[in-house]
Order: sequence, then structure tokens, then C-alpha cells
Amino acid sequence: MRASTERLLLRVAHLYYVENLTQEEIAPLVNLSRSRISRLLKEARERGHVTIHIRHPHAEYSDMERAIEQQLGLREVVIAPVPGGDLKAALGIEAAAYLERVLRAGLVLGVAWGSTVGQVVSALSPRTVPGLRVVQMTGSIYEPPISAGELTRRVAETLGGKAFLLLSPAIVDSAQVCRAILSDSKTRRVFDLHGQIEVALFGIGAIQPVVSSSLVGSGFLSTADLRTLRAAGVVADLCSSFLLDSGRVYRGDLARRVIAIAPDALARIPLKIAVAGGAEKARAIVAACRAGMVDVLITDPRAADGIAAHAGALKAGSPVHHASDRA
Repeated sequence: MRASTERLLLRVAHLYYVENLTQEEIAPLVNLSRSRISRLLKEARERGHVTIHIRHPHAEYSDMERAIEQQLGLREVVIAPVPGGDLKAALGIEAAAYLERVLRAGLVLGVAWGSTVGQVVSALSPRTVPGLRVVQMTGSIYEPPISAGELTRRVAETLGGKAFLLLSPAIVDSAQVCRAILSDSKTRRVFDLHGQIEVALFGIGAIQPVVSSSLVGSGFLSTADLRTLRAAGVVADLCSSFLLDSGRVYRGDLARRVIAIAPDALARIPLKIAVAGGAEKARAIVAACRAGMVDVLITDPRAADGIAAHAGALKAGSPVHHASDRA
């Protein structure tokens, strides 16, 4: 490169990056077109004359966030630092901040149960969102403070909205009992709202390789139920839907005893925010993403490492399944 061209490149870079002039402002100063300015700026970066460093507590995770977004087709991944080792509290703070960004008047917000979701609710700042409707997406597990009914009510109180509660257990004794509950007109009214949910907030439970699920911890899944799910290849539960590694939804006998938003209705929600962390959740998180049930993932560095490794180990080109697929 000639010395005169090198000086021009450096001058344009200085005007843009140091003096904060726009490309339109620089063009007449150096008697060049805006498109030529753009090419010079690109060349300055490519030649290493300009390097960009982002200094922020979260900046170290930016590359991994983008890599996971691209691997799993997600809209956004947020990797939360975990100072002091309180994983769920850290996830709750990050997820609450994200949720507060998308709140707007008239929003229909769906909420599930779980200890991590409980941390999100606790981290929300009180405010009034006009016309907000907060809809319970799953039956309850009757275990304060992580019951879906209690969390739905708390979100509505914190944000000045109206709660729509699903007054039933998460899992009942038989498909016949499930059908009877779903035929109740008051229950149907809540289920009708499931189709109007615009933003959903939920956690992800792990069934394999280790169990880390509120459904199991609360006793709603028996030892026999757990054996059945694991034998069928189920690795995750999400809003009481059970998922295989491939993202397929398990629809065996146990699934017919569940009181919760239908898997296909969940997949159709425009913005689905999943909050889950810990290395033991990585396989379950990947399955949930492959099911098309996650748009935004709030997670932690250990889970992120596992997600990247597990997603990369899956067979290249293997199909992503959706909630309407059967297993």
C-alpha cells in the first residue's frame, strides 16, 4: 500500500473512531464518497489498525453467547455471571432484567412454576403495566414458594396486572381425570388464554443424565413415572411437556395425565424465555431448544460450556423437531 493511501486510511479511521464523526461528515473532509469511507473503515479493521474491545462484566461471554445462538437458532442467549456461587439468584436477576425490557401495556404474559422462576419473580421491580394479564401455564405442584399459582399471582401483584389461575394439579392420577378437569368451563377459559400469550417465562427440568426437576423434587413424578420417562429416552421437562434429545415430545400415558399448556401452543408463543443453569441441565436445555420451545435463554457459564459441547456433538444436519411431532 502506498504511503499516501496508508495516511488516508489512518486519517479516516481517526476521524471516525476517535473524533466520533459520522461517515457522512467525513466524506467531504477527505473528498471521498460515503461508500469509499465505509470500505476504508473496513480495511482499517482488517489490517489491524483498529481493534475494538468491549469492557463490561459480561463481555467475556459474548462470543459464547453468539455461538450458542447460531448453533441452536435462538434469538438471544444471556450468560449470567454467578458471583458468590448463588446460581438461581444470579439467573433470576438477569431474567428479571430481560423480562422488564419486553413488558408493555396490554401484554399477555405466561408463567410456569419452579425454583428458578421463583427467583425471577423475586427480582422483578414493582411497577404498573397497564392492561397486563398474567396467565398460569401449568397446573400447580403445591410447594411454596415455587407453585405456578403462587408465582402467577406474585407477578401480577408486582406488575399491577390481573392473574388468571389454573386451579388444578400439575399431574393427575389418570387420563380420565385429566379429561374431566379440562372439560370444566372455568379451566377452559384459562386454556383459551394460552393461545393469546405473547411472552412466556419458564424453567427447564432435567430427567437425564441426572435428575434436576421440580416435578420430581415435589413428588408429582413417582419413581415408576421417572423410570418410564427415562426408558423412553426423555431428557427434559418444560411446562410439563417431556422431551427427547432430538426435541421430540413424549406423548405416552404420563403425558395424558398432565394439566398444562399444550406443547404446540407453547411453541407458537412469539417470545419464549427459558431460565435454566448448571452443567447438569445442558442436555435438557439443548433438547428444549431443538423442540422450538425456546427463543431466549438465560443461563450460566457452566451450562453454556455443556450446551456448546452437547449441541456440537449432535449429528450435523439432524432435524430440529417441533411440538407437533410425536414420540
